[in-house]
Amino acid sequence: ADRLLSNYVAVNTLNPGKGYWFWPERDTILSVVPSTVDQLASHEAALSISCIKGRTGWNQIASPLPFPVRPSWLDSIPAWEWRTDSLGYTRATVLEPWKGYWVNVSAEQTLSLRSTVPAGKRAAREVAWQLQLALTGKGAWDPDNYIGVALHEGDAVTGIDEVLEPPAGFGGSQLYFIKNAGCSQPIKTATTRYSSLFRIGAKNRGETMEWRVALSAAQEKARIQVKGIGSLPAAFYAFWIERSRVIDLRKNAVVEVPPHEQELSGYCVVTANPDIVALYTDKLILKAAWPNPFGKSTNLTYVIPYDWLANGARVLDETRRVTIAIYDIRGRTIATLLDGAVAVGAHRTIWTGDDDNGNAVQSGVYIVRMTCNRLHATSRIFKIQ
Repeated sequence: ADRLLSNYVAVNTLNPGKGYWFWPERDTILSVVPSTVDQLASHEAALSISCIKGRTGWNQIASPLPFPVRPSWLDSIPAWEWRTDSLGYTRATVLEPWKGYWVNVSAEQTLSLRSTVPAGKRAAREVAWQLQLALTGKGAWDPDNYIGVALHEGDAVTGIDEVLEPPAGFGGSQLYFIKNAGCSQPIKTATTRYSSLFRIGAKNRGETMEWRVALSAAQEKARIQVKGIGSLPAAFYAFWIERSRVIDLRKNAVVEVPPHEQELSGYCVVTANPDIVALYTDKLILKAAWPNPFGKSTNLTYVIPYDWLANGARVLDETRRVTIAIYDIRGRTIATLLDGAVAVGAHRTIWTGDDDNGNAVQSGVYIVRMTCNRLHATSRIFKIQ
């Protein structure tokens, strides 16, 4: 988006099929001689729009026709209209006169205005379910953001499954999806932003699905309203997850967003297993040992959560360094059960009641201490003869 904003140039002539930004100091009415419009509409060149790939694929276009049209390509190539009243984009269902639109193309091509379909709603996706994430607030209005599961035969994927987010506007905060769920270090290069991001698969596929949701900087608080929860299969849960909070979207489908100076991230997680939420909570879980008290051995069950970055994105590397050690009540190390890389998730280890030299310890109280980076957890266990 920054590259696009740096490439604007002032013009003195408006060319057919091109879109332009117009920044008046006050409310302004533009007029054109009617005969000029009639002549333009009848001109063969005005019935097609040439788009170039360039460095980004984004083109500003406009329909030169004096009446609304709905080209057939509008279902597969989204056109984004800037709304000056709300400082946000909406996906256009028709191309109206005297309005500019953003479109993104993957190769140089000509978009025809001849092949049209009746004006109305866009063709529906072949979807099992979908959620709409609408961003609203003062200086924030971005309603057309969709995630879900799309149904396709074989492995066919069309452009409607991954719709790019339009370029950054002027002053308004935007919501978008980032395809990479996380990263192993802070992102320094631009990432691809999507306004729609659908998975391909069966309606009741049982695996956990997550979408990273990002919001550009905003000086005012805003809210995300998640619509379409009712379209989820009954066995599925939906959560909004950040490092410090989890929201069950079936109970509360509104996410309050505080002001933020830099890009902020959260996750929309859909799963048939609600226990998966524990992996996102940034808490080290060390469950009670069993049996406890114990004689010959005891089981230690624990959960390793994801690591997080300052911008709210989880780290993509799904292994973390973990240490589990046994101490006596004087704080002396008795045994080290684990010291190494462990995958994120639930695990179990066993202590047989021996020290690091293989000798059985005496009856008494012992402390289990688990460490994972800056996270710590402890529990007490009792050894009996």
